[in-house]
Amino acid sequence: MVCGTPWGKCTLLGDPHITPFDRKMLGSFPIASQKEDLHMVPVNLYDAGEFYAVSSTPLKIAVRLGYTSVFRSASSTVGVAATGPLLGGHTLAVAYVGPSQTPAYKGWKVTWDGDEILTQFPSAYLSDDNNINATFRDMEPTDFAVRARSTIGTAGGLHPSYVFELGPSRSVQIYVLPGEELSNVVISMKKVVGQDGLCGNFNCDWTDDSKKALRSRGALTQIRAAESLFPQSLSAPQNWDVRSGPSTDEIMGSCPPSVQIAAACEGTPAERESCLFDACVEAVAFGQMFDAKRATFLQGQPLTDSLKSKAGVIESFAFAGSVLGCGAVLSMWWQGRTGQLSLGRWVLPRPGEAQRGYASVASGERGEERRPLL
Repeated sequence: MVCGTPWGKCTLLGDPHITPFDRKMLGSFPIASQKEDLHMVPVNLYDAGEFYAVSSTPLKIAVRLGYTSVFRSASSTVGVAATGPLLGGHTLAVAYVGPSQTPAYKGWKVTWDGDEILTQFPSAYLSDDNNINATFRDMEPTDFAVRARSTIGTAGGLHPSYVFELGPSRSVQIYVLPGEELSNVVISMKKVVGQDGLCGNFNCDWTDDSKKALRSRGALTQIRAAESLFPQSLSAPQNWDVRSGPSTDEIMGSCPPSVQIAAACEGTPAERESCLFDACVEAVAFGQMFDAKRATFLQGQPLTDSLKSKAGVIESFAFAGSVLGCGAVLSMWWQGRTGQLSLGRWVLPRPGEAQRGYASVASGERGEERRPLL
């Protein structure tokens, strides 16, 4: 978003880290020499419920944030819906309804005024009144936001994705990357008068969109069930809004100091919070999986077969990683004098240039981007 022009972008990524319209998505995390980073200062929201990402008279965009079988302590984006005069009074809704399947998008459904659309992959839908142009096909997530692959789009190549161009003038675009139970969402739109919500008030002032500021304006208030934009056919899975894992305070309280030191998170307080939480939730959860002598997950809850299976997969990768690590050491011995190594899409930083807590990715024409490890 460039202040002075009426277009902006808001992203909801991971669990979820929300970057409002007034933050510039230039793909650069802060480095040690920077005390402030105006490019990406996320709002971290870990509670479940339905909230307005955008709330205004002409347009409302709601998001459903819920817990999943893997991410049981912090909510993720499990649905998005839009309505209002700008859409001709129509209602679009996209949501995970389950069960979890392969490929992951099969657990998702899309409706337009309650009627299911985009039921096949790939497919497209154009309404008779031209208020929606919807597409469901393989896409490159980073074409929509530099961090759109966070958490669920880390595998290379194109990913099955939804794009919704809304309104006769296409003044709103919603991109959804559906994953296993959760999604990443990118909202690109022209500013509308009086808007507010999780994505901020879009007034070109990033300082008034902190979590504290949003709460003071009522932007963190949950939508009442009677006012939900999601039709009955897109009801969320049972217990989607019930946390079954440790709370954020318990995770941070049990996070080993060594993990926090290794993460070495920098940037603004909000970025440090999101970086530390991601590092700790992985360490606490996956560290528990590796402990074969324990049959509980922190709060005395049984370790499910699903999590045991995931632990087995991770252990397999760990073994494979140790073998590959030997090859990496030999590679570094031969190439170390060059000052920089490239392993596929991942670029190892030059000495003294390490971005602690993050990895650097070469992205061709988009230049070098800094992306979170999670």
